[in-house]
Amino acid sequence: MATIDRTILRQATSTKNRFQPIFDFRFYEVFTDFRRLSARRRLQLRSSMILSMPRPSEQRPTLHARDLRGVAAGFSLIELSVVLVLLTIVLGLGLGALNARFQSANGSATRQRMELVREALIQHLGAARRLPCAEDVSSGGVTGLEECPTLFGTIPFATLGLPREAAEDGWGNLMSYTVYASASPACPGSGVDWKSASCFGEGKVGGITVNNGILASPVALTTQAIAVIISHGPNGLGAWTRQGTRNAAPVGCEEAQNSQQTVAACTLTANVFFHGERPEVDDLASFLVAGEALQRLARDGVLLSPGARLGADLQAAIDQFIGAFATAGCTVAPSISVGLDPWGHAYSATTSLANPTVFQVTSSGCPTCAPAVPVTSRSVSKTELNAYLLKAGLEPCP
Repeated sequence: MATIDRTILRQATSTKNRFQPIFDFRFYEVFTDFRRLSARRRLQLRSSMILSMPRPSEQRPTLHARDLRGVAAGFSLIELSVVLVLLTIVLGLGLGALNARFQSANGSATRQRMELVREALIQHLGAARRLPCAEDVSSGGVTGLEECPTLFGTIPFATLGLPREAAEDGWGNLMSYTVYASASPACPGSGVDWKSASCFGEGKVGGITVNNGILASPVALTTQAIAVIISHGPNGLGAWTRQGTRNAAPVGCEEAQNSQQTVAACTLTANVFFHGERPEVDDLASFLVAGEALQRLARDGVLLSPGARLGADLQAAIDQFIGAFATAGCTVAPSISVGLDPWGHAYSATTSLANPTVFQVTSSGCPTCAPAVPVTSRSVSKTELNAYLLKAGLEPCP
């Protein structure tokens, strides 16, 4: 029996050494009482103790390991606060970048649609010798048809042969449109009204100013636009919607100019618009000048350039003068009607059979154009006239 007691004590001591963190000093008190039990009872306790001992693979971790695991499994309020602050910053930066990307995409779509509208305006000018009037959405909703004589409104997309989406900016609002006409233009003549075919002239220009920046320090992009297309930007203030309703009025003078709405402390100036793309003025403006449009149409063979038109008109006047002599002879000086030059001024024609120069046709040019166009004349001398008549088998003039 003493052998059994020693065996139990030895195993208990070994167990204590292996599981030092689990046992305490009361363990020895238990085994002191254990020696007083009967042999049978000690054998039962010994068997149950051995069976309840964990296997090596099931041994519990040391106290040090449990402490570390406990630390890793939980966070203090300060740590959680720091994590939340960092997450807020990261999310804020991410959302800001995402929003900037969306705004950039909307701006890119807007500029592409503006270019599409400009192209359609040039084609319309070549076909009709005028630009379309604007649509007045306030009078009959969104139809896409021009409503003359409206100068400022929305893009007449149906008149231009475009889908409605082409007249909307990247933020879903209708873009505004204006065409230039001087006050009380005299047409046909030197008056300027780009929505009227009777006022068309290859040498005429516009009078709309488009500024870059803000009202306090504007930088003129052009002062001679014949048409302007305006997107009211991300805030959409002053824009018409596709449903035919109008957004809230602007608060800044620049955007008030672009929407042609009266705003407190702002004085509207006719034919002045702003291109911003900045926080204080987020509107976008695209414009068309006569020189660009007419050069494009001349290059395509649709229209003549101002210089080519002037040359053609002067030659037509000379041909008309010589042709009149071929019919009536040298008895009466013919009267020649030439019309208007590319700048809307009447040609002057003089005929005198008694002078060495029998015919002269003159254009007064355009001294106010940039660059200025000088006075231009073509003439026919009596010698040249007689050469033409002899070539045609007719009697020369004395």
